[in-house]
Amino acid sequence: SFWQSMKLWTIQAQTLLDAARNRVLVADWEWTPQNWRFAYRWMASQWKSRIGVTEINVPLWCWHSCNGVDGSAPTVGTLASLMGDWNYYATYMLVLELSVPDDLVLLSSYWRWNEAMNDAIDRRSEQIDTPRFIDMFDPPLIKHDADDVQGVMPAIDYSWITDMRALPSGDVSELDWDLPFADFPKMPEL
Repeated sequence: SFWQSMKLWTIQAQTLLDAARNRVLVADWEWTPQNWRFAYRWMASQWKSRIGVTEINVPLWCWHSCNGVDGSAPTVGTLASLMGDWNYYATYMLVLELSVPDDLVLLSSYWRWNEAMNDAIDRRSEQIDTPRFIDMFDPPLIKHDADDVQGVMPAIDYSWITDMRALPSGDVSELDWDLPFADFPKMPEL
């Protein structure tokens, strides 16, 4: 059947991709930080209620738009903001470009998502304040000029991978934070 797709980017460990080669990569709770599981479960419940499919257990995160530009790929700066130790992660993480069926992805404002998690931390709660932060799913999804649009989905089918790149190596403080995904080192084959 014909389906509409959207371009997304995600960062995943090469060992997981190797294990899932020619199949489907599904996340496991053991791969998620213990202290954020309440928030990930909340996002999974939002996905189930908004997308209408119950197949998601642990959401896989991706980017739809970066640095306030609709459809823009991640940069070194986008990725560095997520990783505390670039040199550690750069040795085994890959950035994937995907073409994913529209009906499997829930998009939201990354800025509002982080506000919701920070609010939960400030309140010493393991609950997202849904009424206050539910607007993260409302258009326009880019809430300010540096916002990213994130997406969650239930899995990565290997056939959705359209490009695979390594993280640039080197000290993150010396890397060009504006370097786009297209200029990352290309992996030899998919």
